[in-house]
Amino acid sequence: MPLAFAATLGGMLTVIGTSTNLVLNGLLEENGLKILHTTDYLLPGLGVVMVGVLAMAGLAGRFLPKHAVESAEKSREYTVETRVLAQSPFTGKSVQEAGLRQVHGLFLVEIVRGQRLIAPVSPTEILEGGDRLFFAGALDAVRDLTRSNSGLALPQEELTQGAANSALVEVMIPPGSDLVGAQVRGSQFRQRYDAAIVAVHRRGERMQGRIGDIILQAGDLLLLIAGARHDELMADSKHVYSLTTQAPLQPLTPAKRGILALGILGFAASYALGQVDFLTMLLGFAGTLAAVGWLGWGDFKKSLDWELMVILMCALGFSKALMASGLMDDLFVLLPAATSLSAFTWVFLIFGVTTVLTNLMTNVAAVALMFPVVAVCISSQPELSALHGFLALAFGASNAFLTPFGYQTNLMVMGPGAYQSRDYLRFGAWITLIYSVVILTYLFFL
Repeated sequence: MPLAFAATLGGMLTVIGTSTNLVLNGLLEENGLKILHTTDYLLPGLGVVMVGVLAMAGLAGRFLPKHAVESAEKSREYTVETRVLAQSPFTGKSVQEAGLRQVHGLFLVEIVRGQRLIAPVSPTEILEGGDRLFFAGALDAVRDLTRSNSGLALPQEELTQGAANSALVEVMIPPGSDLVGAQVRGSQFRQRYDAAIVAVHRRGERMQGRIGDIILQAGDLLLLIAGARHDELMADSKHVYSLTTQAPLQPLTPAKRGILALGILGFAASYALGQVDFLTMLLGFAGTLAAVGWLGWGDFKKSLDWELMVILMCALGFSKALMASGLMDDLFVLLPAATSLSAFTWVFLIFGVTTVLTNLMTNVAAVALMFPVVAVCISSQPELSALHGFLALAFGASNAFLTPFGYQTNLMVMGPGAYQSRDYLRFGAWITLIYSVVILTYLFFL
């Protein structure tokens, strides 16, 4: 969790550090307003990074669950499905006699026999051929089970034959994946990624029922038996993130290192001096990375966020319609008390409302929803400057520490860290408070 929160804090140092800032600048530019620059973010960003990191270092030991600081593999418990073979030496024996109450460090949690569910499993339960046995345990134990020839088979026969020589890979389903809401059996996972799902971990929950019947959710960790083409097929996918070690970038020759340095520094300096616009700078960065071989067509396709584009287009239309209709102006007329509020009160309200929204939805959606409101507030309240209003919006939209769903990185670490939603509320409340105090203090004296 501190890793995810640190990434959020660090993203507020620059315009390009987070999609929140990019979307806000896009909305500002489209509406003919002055965009924000890295210099606007740098000082408050440094403040929240320094204070936030110190706060997390001091509070993590007290407010984070103890299991979160253990080895990641030890803290994650997978549920794996096996089947008793017809000719298995376990057939006709009790669970205790077969030694299956605990096998390879896994605990037998339930048996499915036809349409009958047997749970909890008695040590005297007699095993039959075709029984489906569900074990729960840590990653190393699952590895041992899948690679042993113990009279138990994985759900698909060919997996049992190849498991001993195949890689066991751990992946996570990110928010926005097209696998979210799909049933394992109908997800075509094997065809898409040349890998079969043998175990599932979901935020500390013990999964029940057959693996094929599980409905996948964002944040699920999947244990896969991978085929020869798995790495190749995973390389261009943004619907599944690998938690195994990735191949390092190819080392650059001195000539390419020079091209990379000149390209990045040149386009950054040109943008800072006002010689090129923001989009040209980003395209220049992409072109430089492509020139040295660090960015290919597959990387480009993988990085396209269609959901973000749709949200941005809808937000542009919504903001233009709201401002053109005069609806917000009419609302201010109906609320005379609003016109007498001080500039800092407006900043506090914008920051507070955006903070609430970003923890209930996503940061991009919060910016899209609040932008037209903030724009009209600024135009209707002479004492409220655009810099104060839009910085309050930007930093409020990144104040997403209370829930696992407010920011993608929060959900990404939920499974690997075995966190519960209450862990975010317990630890994130302190970071939210500290972050808010730092930003509001900065905006008060700005």
